[in-house]
Amino acid sequence: MRRYIFAALLLMLGLVLVAGLVGCLDGIEVTTTDTSEDSPGETDVADDDDLGTRGNPIPVGTPVEIGDWEVTVTDVDTDADDVIAAASEFNEPPIEGSRFVLVTVSGTYNGENSGNFWMDMWYQFVGSGGNTYDSGGENMATTPNPISDAGDAFNGASVSGDMVFEVPVDQIEDGVVEMWSGASFDDTKVYFGLE
Repeated sequence: MRRYIFAALLLMLGLVLVAGLVGCLDGIEVTTTDTSEDSPGETDVADDDDLGTRGNPIPVGTPVEIGDWEVTVTDVDTDADDVIAAASEFNEPPIEGSRFVLVTVSGTYNGENSGNFWMDMWYQFVGSGGNTYDSGGENMATTPNPISDAGDAFNGASVSGDMVFEVPVDQIEDGVVEMWSGASFDDTKVYFGLE
């Protein structure tokens, strides 16, 4: 719920900023320059052959920079129904034809001040058919070690935890976990594989 409130506030702030900029930029001519090479150290995952795209996802265990975080998917359980059932007596089974996919992540914060993985990072499961599935599933299942409980991290500190997705069985194979930074203006999405 906090994620949606945070997103709505960011959207409203963005609209106010855009409206102000439009008024300020009236009459200014804008030119663009096409650069064929990326700046050094810049990650661009737009080309489907590049590592981190849906067609070439980041393998489990491989760290990648996303916003102020270095993120690693450390484990994926594509048949986690029993694990989720044991995590809380209030967790309901997945809807018929679906399974729980449990994804364990670790993150090291490299920004200024402090960050909170759950608030800074946005994520969803993208099924093999292209459909997306939010964390928690239909009934907001909880996990044994929710990443939302990790708390804040200061520069150099690491957190870990897991997230769960309720995914139709026929969408799991060749599915990916999509992540991007909701705390920065860089909306580059990075895709992690299940293996």
